[in-house]
This record gives sequence, C-alpha cells and structure tokens, in this order.
Amino acid sequence: MDEAIRVPPTATAPGLLLRPWAEDDIPALLMAHQDPVMHRWLRHPVTSAEQAREIIAKHEAARRAGTSFSFAVQVIDAGGGAGDPVGGVSVRGLGDDTARGEVGYWTAPRARGQGIAPHALSAVCAWAFQLPRLRPLDGLELIHAIGNQASCRVAAKAGVRGHVRRLEQREQLVPFRRGHRCVMRGQRCGQLDRQLPVLAVW
Repeated sequence: MDEAIRVPPTATAPGLLLRPWAEDDIPALLMAHQDPVMHRWLRHPVTSAEQAREIIAKHEAARRAGTSFSFAVQVIDAGGGAGDPVGGVSVRGLGDDTARGEVGYWTAPRARGQGIAPHALSAVCAWAFQLPRLRPLDGLELIHAIGNQASCRVAAKAGVRGHVRRLEQREQLVPFRRGHRCVMRGQRCGQLDRQLPVLAVW
C-alpha cells in the first residue's frame, strides 16, 4: 500500500501531503519542537539533531516491520507543491497479534487553527483501517491529557468522542495521570472517503 497520502482540501482545511519522515526534515522538526506547548504535552519532544536522526531511523524500521507508521504533514500549495513539514501524525502498535492501535499527532505553532490536525488525523485513520492485516484492525485509541484542550478539539473535529477516566497502570508512561481516552472505529463501506472515525467508546 502506498505510504504517501495526498489529502484533498476541504472547506475548512487545506490539501495535505502525508509521507514518511526523512533526514531533510530535521531542521523543521527541531524548529517545531522548540515550542513550549510541545514540550508540555509530548511524551518525547525532540531537542537535538542526533535525537531527531535516531527517531527518524526508528520510524523507518517500524514502517518496514509494519508495526508503526509516522507521517510528516505538509500543506499543498496552489501550485501543487508542498513546503516544510508543519506537523506529524502517527499510528502505532499495529503488530499482527493486536486488534487495536494508537494514534498521536502534533502541529507546529504556525500551522494551528487551520484545520490541519483533524484533517490529517482523519486521513491517517482511514488509511490505517485499510492496511492488509492477518487480524482485522478493530479500532484506534487516542489518549491525551485532560488539560490539553487543543488536542481535545482536534479529536472532536475529526469525529471522535470520549470521556474522562483515570489512566491505567500500563499508561503511566505518558506525562500525565488523568486523561481523555477515545476509540476510533472504522466503517467498512469500501470507499476511502467514507472510512472515517465514526464511534468512540470508553
């Protein structure tokens, strides 16, 4: 399956190109991760070129193994070109013995408030539900801190619902102790443009 996703524009969001990270993206990645908001909410903010290079290499290894996919988010301009990455979306935990993965996302300060994050999130979820797997993908989990209202708004715009619950012991790797947990389920209706997150439970 093609791992570069072109997402057409909508009335509320620009067209996007979602593709695997590359070493050429390191300067844009470092610049975005200087944002204090990113440091507050991300599990592993990127602080050096060496760290960025290691992360990109790990993303590539996981992509080849088929267990995780991390996409750089680029805005497609009027001429059809794409600029530097303005965000990232990932889907992980996709081993063949699991039925549910986890999604995460971030956007650089200059790209916020433009509908980019929910547009990219919906596209990656639809793509993930189409992946060929030995065990069908039942759902994708999204976990974010209660105080991260921006992430909550992104989830809502992408068609996700959830409620507040105390995180379980296995989830204490995240930098918060209470959070929203949502589950996205795919509709198997045979058309990519309709395979969007439609239901959340928990």
